Amino acid sequence: MSSLLLTIVEWSTVGMTLAMMASGLPGCLKMYRQRNASNAPYLLFIIFTVVSALSLQYALMIQNNALVLLNVVSVLVWSLYCAIYLLVCQDKSIAMLKLCGLAGLYSANVYYLRVIPASTVLPTLGKYLTVWCIVVYVLPLKDVLIMIRAKSNKSCDMAMLVSSMLSGAVWSFYGYLLNDSAIFIPSLVGVAVSGIKFYVYFLYGAEEPPKEVIHSKTVSNGYINAEFHKGLYGIRPRQDLKTKKIM
Repeated sequence: MSSLLLTIVEWSTVGMTLAMMASGLPGCLKMYRQRNASNAPYLLFIIFTVVSALSLQYALMIQNNALVLLNVVSVLVWSLYCAIYLLVCQDKSIAMLKLCGLAGLYSANVYYLRVIPASTVLPTLGKYLTVWCIVVYVLPLKDVLIMIRAKSNKSCDMAMLVSSMLSGAVWSFYGYLLNDSAIFIPSLVGVAVSGIKFYVYFLYGAEEPPKEVIHSKTVSNGYINAEFHKGLYGIRPRQDLKTKKIM
């Protein structure tokens, strides 16, 4: 395997993942400005934070500097998104309950890794990452159900969809080059889910035809002609019908 190819793909994964994270920034800024967190994927933000923290531990163990850098940034970015949500959401008790629940689950994972034999830590952590990443990639299927029920793609962010698709594809190739199933398998699932979302997005992408708007062309000095009444109310004016003054 060419070391140059591996290096290029490795840093491509870093760039694409950073782009995917950045694609969520406009939505978070909008959420902060409008003080409305109703459509924010808060649960996904928390899970991304947990996955990034586990991935950082994995990257440190395999001594991969590119992945260490990426996951340090990931933990900071997703934590910021969670903090913004907590700041603007209405029901903070439910939000804190979700955060504490996943934080407890993450702590249990870390504790278990500390008590098992050192020789099994890396493969066990790899299995954790596989499960967590599959959960992350499967969760967006909820967006597919929303689009199907509404028969509209307005709920789907195209920028984030494209960046997720490209990121998953690059990560799949990177995992294949490393022969690392903890990277390859979840990323392949992500590509498949993004493909389904693309199909549904374009299936319901046709815009509704614009409604006909009736405009009056002869309104002046408080008078309106009978042709306007014909268009608005379906009244057929008589030949000698005179204009009526608007009250």
